[in-house]
Amino acid sequence: MKEKVLIIVPVIAVLIYVYIFDHHYDAEYYHYQQIRWNEEFSIVPGLGNLEDRFAFNSNYLLLSAIFTFRFLFGNHEAVYLLQSLFYTLLFTWGLIKLFSSQYDLNYLILVIFLPLLIYIYGFMLGSSATDIFPILFVLYYAIKTAETPRWIHQYPLLACLLPVVLVTFKLSTAPFCIISLIVMINLIKEQKHRTLYFIIILSFLTILFWCIRNIIISGYLVYPVYQIDLFSFDWKMPVGTVEKQSRHISEWGNRIFRTDLNTFQNFISGKDFSTTALNCFINFTLLFSVIFSAFIITYKAIRKKINPSLFSVYLITLLCLIFSLSTAPDFRFNYGYILGSLLLSINILTESRVVQFPRCGKFVLIFILCCLCIVSTYKFITASKRIGMKFETMIDFVALYHHRSSKNIGNFQEYKMGNQTIYVTVDESDSRSFDLLPAVSKGGFPFSRSFKLQDIRTIEMRGNTLQEGFRTKEKYLKILNSEQNKNLIIPKFE
Repeated sequence: MKEKVLIIVPVIAVLIYVYIFDHHYDAEYYHYQQIRWNEEFSIVPGLGNLEDRFAFNSNYLLLSAIFTFRFLFGNHEAVYLLQSLFYTLLFTWGLIKLFSSQYDLNYLILVIFLPLLIYIYGFMLGSSATDIFPILFVLYYAIKTAETPRWIHQYPLLACLLPVVLVTFKLSTAPFCIISLIVMINLIKEQKHRTLYFIIILSFLTILFWCIRNIIISGYLVYPVYQIDLFSFDWKMPVGTVEKQSRHISEWGNRIFRTDLNTFQNFISGKDFSTTALNCFINFTLLFSVIFSAFIITYKAIRKKINPSLFSVYLITLLCLIFSLSTAPDFRFNYGYILGSLLLSINILTESRVVQFPRCGKFVLIFILCCLCIVSTYKFITASKRIGMKFETMIDFVALYHHRSSKNIGNFQEYKMGNQTIYVTVDESDSRSFDLLPAVSKGGFPFSRSFKLQDIRTIEMRGNTLQEGFRTKEKYLKILNSEQNKNLIIPKFE
């Protein structure tokens, strides 16, 4: 009973950690504004034309719009707590399971991985970044499978719908839906047709509504999959823009991976001992551990039978990791697969036996929680000094997210589009629009290369209101769909 008091520790630690957010460029660039669009408008046709990243139709950002709590903190102050909430729930659930299982190895590993996640990617925890949630999901799926391998067949509705729903949150997790097919095949074998039909209908409707929203925002069934080109709506984004976005995702992931690999090599050679280098060392060590364990498990599978449910989930997680590394090898896209594969591989190597550490586990847990508290407190103190926070008013004490000092209307210039005013960033190297609405970054094709793929001057209103949406001007469609936009003269903003 006494040890259950420790459950409150990660709750308090996470609250302290996210109280003052870390800057996350993607969130400040388009997440916050996209959430604001979701709050104040219904689906806007061609919104992806205004800013190509708005076409990333994540249901996570749609769900976040419900929980910004602007009615409490003011119209210009929002909180983004969903990721930290899910993280805290998984952490507390893991601790409860750890105590009830007498410090079972599976849950001890989970409790070790979760603080590691804060250390590596904690800067995304207090923002609207869409990368933490998939990591938590795969970890949950892995620990459930390690605990009870046949749970995917005992609870087919949950096991099938979780991967399907996750796709609508993060498109890169689509390969994980292979697990849903395995569950459905098992239902066919067991002749549970009613359950199967119910799951198929729910899965279909989940994807259908998400695809309809994709079509309205971008003109494509799935953005940025430009190969599936079925529609010709006037608000449809130019295929050239969508193709560039698809290439950009892969190229950016490869660029980050090469940078991380170089930093890892510098750490190994003793040239760089920075926090970033240490993070890279940890990430590559975990990745190499997954690769090494995969060879051992392959040898074990040949010599001895492994639980088919456990092995199938492990194999799919490993294949997802391989696919993701071959397409967009950024660690933040793959971290869930890395941690999930590692957790499942340890379970397979111990032959799914109940391995308990009642004494050693307590010391490990206390050490982990102490480290978590130290990291959270240190981050709070340094972040407070960085922004010069003063608790002068009640709103400063209550608000869990502060970005007011970063927003400055002077950083934008006005651009008239019909009878509407669009705010455009002044500095092309700083594309952040925060939650100012409507706002876009400066630059883009066909006039220049920048963070934004398509220049605002190529866009026009579809009507008189923002709700009626946006479309690309007819005269720019041909050149945006071609490769001839590299040598054009860049006109001045007026």
